[in-house]
Amino acid sequence: MEILKLNDEELHRRLAFFEVTEEDVARLTGLKSFAERWTNDITEGLYELIMGQPESRAFFPDQATLARVKKLQNAYFLGLFSGKYDLNYVRDRLRVGMAHERIGMPPKLYLGAYRRYLALIHARLLEHFKGNASEAAKALESIRKVIFFDMALAIDTYIAAYLETMTRHQAAIRELSTPVIKVHDRILLLPIVGTVDTQRAHQIMDTVLLQVVEQQAKVMILDIAGVPVVDTKVADHGLWSNLDWKSPECTRDRSFPKVSNSR
Repeated sequence: MEILKLNDEELHRRLAFFEVTEEDVARLTGLKSFAERWTNDITEGLYELIMGQPESRAFFPDQATLARVKKLQNAYFLGLFSGKYDLNYVRDRLRVGMAHERIGMPPKLYLGAYRRYLALIHARLLEHFKGNASEAAKALESIRKVIFFDMALAIDTYIAAYLETMTRHQAAIRELSTPVIKVHDRILLLPIVGTVDTQRAHQIMDTVLLQVVEQQAKVMILDIAGVPVVDTKVADHGLWSNLDWKSPECTRDRSFPKVSNSR
C-alpha cells in the first residue's frame, strides 16, 4: 500500500479513471444472486483452462492446493458484487497480486486467465438474463470495469515487487563492489576492480567517507591495481577532493594506471 501510494484519494482517482459509477455499484450489488448461482461453474471453467496448459498447471502440484485456490477464487468472484470498493477491498486484491508474484506466476498467465474469466461471465450473464443481450451487456460492462480495476492493482503489485527486488539486488551489488577491509587499527583497505566511471566513483566515495568516519580511520588505502581505466573527471576531482574535505588526516595514493579522457 505504501509503495503504491494507495490512499483514499488515490482510490477515488482510480475508480474515476475506470469509470466505476454509482450506477455500476448498484447494478453489481443487484447481481449478487447471479454471482452466488454461477460462482462454482465459472471457477471450474477458469481452472479448466489453467489445468489444461502445462506452464500454468505447474503452479498447482496437488489436489489440496487446487481445492484451496478454487475456494479463494469463489470468494474473489463474490467480492466483485459486494458493492464496497474501499481500501479493504484494495488490500484484498493486492494480496492476490502478491501471492501470484511470490509463486512466480508470470503476468501473461494472469492476464490470459482473466480473458477466459470474462468470457465465462458473459456466457452466464446471457443465460441469467434469458437472452436479453442489452441487459447482459450492461452487466458485463459494470463487471469489466471492476475486473480491470483489480487487474491494474495486481500489475502494480508485480511492478512494485520487481522494483523492490531490484533495489535489494543493487544494494547487495554495491556492497560487494566496494568491500572495505580493516587491515590494522585505523587503517582501511578498499580493493577496486573494474572500470571506474563517474557514477561508480560516487558510490566508492560514499563508502569510503562512511567507513572513514565510522572507524575513525587515519589511512585509507585504495588498491586500484585491478582498474584498467579511470574517467578523467574522477582522477582530477570527484573522489579525491571529497575525501580530503571529509577526513584531512586520511592519506591516499593518487596513482592511476590509465586515464581515459571523457571530457
